[in-house]
Amino acid sequence: MNTNDYSQWFRGSTPYISAHRGKTFVVYLGGEALAHANITNIIHDLALLHVLGVQLVLVHGGRPQLDKALPNSKTHNHRRITEPGDMDKVTGVYGLLRSHLEGLFSTGLPNTPLHNVDISVVSGNFVTAKPLGVLDGIDHLLTGQLRSLDSARIRDLLSAANLVLQSPLGFSNSGQAFNLASEELAADISIALQADKLIFFDEIEHLKTSQSQRQSTITPSTLDDFLADLSLGSAQRYLAMSRAVRAGVTKAHQISYVHDGGLLQELFTAEGVGTQLVEEQRHPVRAAVLADVGDIVEIIRPLLSGHVPGCSGRGDEGPSDFLCARRWPAAGTVHRRRCRDSAGRRTASPGASGSTCRRRRHCGDHSTTGREWRPSQAFP
Repeated sequence: MNTNDYSQWFRGSTPYISAHRGKTFVVYLGGEALAHANITNIIHDLALLHVLGVQLVLVHGGRPQLDKALPNSKTHNHRRITEPGDMDKVTGVYGLLRSHLEGLFSTGLPNTPLHNVDISVVSGNFVTAKPLGVLDGIDHLLTGQLRSLDSARIRDLLSAANLVLQSPLGFSNSGQAFNLASEELAADISIALQADKLIFFDEIEHLKTSQSQRQSTITPSTLDDFLADLSLGSAQRYLAMSRAVRAGVTKAHQISYVHDGGLLQELFTAEGVGTQLVEEQRHPVRAAVLADVGDIVEIIRPLLSGHVPGCSGRGDEGPSDFLCARRWPAAGTVHRRRCRDSAGRRTASPGASGSTCRRRRHCGDHSTTGREWRPSQAFP
C-alpha cells in the first residue's frame, strides 16, 4: 500500500473508529487459530482495537491441542467427554495457551506494533460452571456449561482499560473444575455482557452463495441454508453466533484467521471481508420472481406511460430484469414502494406490500453479498 492509499484508507476508517470506541467486543480464538503462523498479526490487530478504545474479552479454545494431549478421549456431537483423570492435562493445556497469549500481548520490542504499548491482560474465576450431565444417554462427566458469569467484575475491569482473557474452564460452588465448550462459552459471555459484537475466527474466509460468491450478511433464519456446506466445527461456531444474536448481541462476525489483516478490514471498511450475522436484515435484496410482476407493473407504470420526463420503458421486461428489496418502516408509518428510472431518479407509489424494486438493466449488478445492503445502511 502506497502512502496515498494508506491515507485514503485511514480517513475512510474515521467513522468506524468513532463508532467502535467504548463498545464491548467478545472475540473467539480457537486452538487452530492459536497454532497458525498468523496469530501474531491477529494479536497486534486486537492490540490496536484496545488502543482505539474497544473493550475486549478474548475467549480461547484448544481443541487440537487437547486432541494431541488426550488421543483416546471420546467426543459426542463435537463435544469432548472429559474424564476426571483428564482434568490435569486439560488445565495444563489451557494454562500453556493462556500464557502464550499473555506473552504475545506483552511483546514490545522496538520496530514492532506493540512497542511502548502497555496492555494489561487479566484472567480470573469469572465463570461459575455446572455439569452438562447426561445427553442422549451419555454422561459427559466433567464437561460443563456456564451457570453464571461475574459480569459486574468483568465490566469494571474493562472500564479500567484491561483486556479480559478467559479460558474454557469454569468452577462449581464446590471448587470442581469443568471443561467447557469454548465456542458456547464465547457466545454465553457475549450474551451475559450484552456485547456489541461477537467475533469468531475460523479457517474459512466467509460463507458462499450457491454461485460461489461471498455472502456478506445473513440472519439466524437464513443460516440453515449454509450449514450443510460447512465443516462440523464451523457449523458449531455459526450456531453459537446465531444464538448470541437472537439473545440480544448486536452483531456477530466470522473472519478467517489465515487472512492477515482480516479483522481490521472487516471492522473498518464498508465492504468487509468476512460474513456478519444480524438478527434482522432490514433491506434484504433478492431477484424478482413471477409473483412480483403485479407489484412491479404498478411501480413502473409512470415509466411506461411517459409521465417521468426523459425516461421511457420498453414494456417487455421480465422478472429477471428487476431486483426487489423489502423496506421495514417504523411503527405507524405507511409502506411505500420505489423504483429508479434509467436516469437514476426515483418514482414512488403507495402500496401495501412495502416492496422496493430496482431495474437491474439500468442500475447494474447489485449483488446481495455486497455490504451496501448491510442493515446499518439506509436504502438510497
